[in-house]
Amino acid sequence: MLTADDMTPSGTLGREESETLDALQPIRTVDLDEVSAATWDAVVPEDRRTPMNLRVWSDISLKSYGVRDKSKIILVGDAERPEALIPLMRRRDAIGWYSLLGNEGGGVEIPRRSEAAIPAIARALIGFGAPITLGDYPAHSPLIPALRDEARGRALVLTRPLPGLAKPWLNLDTTWTDPSQHLKKKTAQSIRRRERRLTELGKLETAFLTPSVSDVDALLDTALAIEASGWKSRAGVALATDPQQESFFRFYCRTLAEHGRLHLTFLDLDGKSIAMSIGELYGGTYWAHKTAYDEDYRKYAPGILKQFYLLRELAGKGVSRIDFQGRLDDFKRTWTDQGVEATKVRIYSFTPRGALALACDAGRQAGSMWTARRPT
Repeated sequence: MLTADDMTPSGTLGREESETLDALQPIRTVDLDEVSAATWDAVVPEDRRTPMNLRVWSDISLKSYGVRDKSKIILVGDAERPEALIPLMRRRDAIGWYSLLGNEGGGVEIPRRSEAAIPAIARALIGFGAPITLGDYPAHSPLIPALRDEARGRALVLTRPLPGLAKPWLNLDTTWTDPSQHLKKKTAQSIRRRERRLTELGKLETAFLTPSVSDVDALLDTALAIEASGWKSRAGVALATDPQQESFFRFYCRTLAEHGRLHLTFLDLDGKSIAMSIGELYGGTYWAHKTAYDEDYRKYAPGILKQFYLLRELAGKGVSRIDFQGRLDDFKRTWTDQGVEATKVRIYSFTPRGALALACDAGRQAGSMWTARRPT
């Protein structure tokens, strides 16, 4: 059986080693350490930049999930001022898949200065020589048809539209200092009723924190304990049950605290935290990374109540937008119906590694279909 190390990408791109989009836009593959954080962060214009576009996000993702010395960056254009930067993380699997760093939650595009870089990005990805997953990629991105055009005779590009929306978001203004006026009357009444019932049980308080680095781990311990009390723990997706994910958040939150961007919210009942949010403030937007509540208080909907208070606080501070991230679920649908249509994108190059990845995926899908049809 072929192993991942038998099939390491050559690093050459395009049909010939010297092929470029044009004389001013060479395409090259380099190691991560060859690109400075300043160069990396500046690729996306400031008014479109997200935390997931930044070097620090990728560095910590690699520390927790990937193989750093085999991960690569594809640069389009001048190395000191690239037109596009494609960070690809070598995953810890037998085949050696590469995934797009920064799109772990879905709905994030490849960092680029403008749409003019799209043809070169497609050429770079198709010519990489290894299986690549772009994750839940924006379905209407011009990159997807460009990939299909470039792939002819060289690779297989498979897409699978996802139900619902990714990366839900909500624009805030001063009217959100009273979220009730944006909610359905029945929903607002339900929130107020449950608030009254909670206050009958004890003293209800909300803490909005921007902690120092020394306080981060203790506060995260509290947040993780809340999350572990619910369905996420039973499903195996809670931070406390996923060592890699927990490692990422601990490293990332410490880094955010160093820069004053970490924002933690706790809803407390008689001093006991029963709901929480882990987020960050960047570029005038609140980025919601994690949210959870204690299921012992489920009938009081403490998660909804905590979010009500958080939106009021953010609007009062002049925050202009909240990005809920992930998928648009029932909790997020309480506040918004806006999001990004997404499709899973996978690229199988016509190489031994690409063929192996395709065969494994086909076998896994066939096994899933057989299991689904098997009589219970």
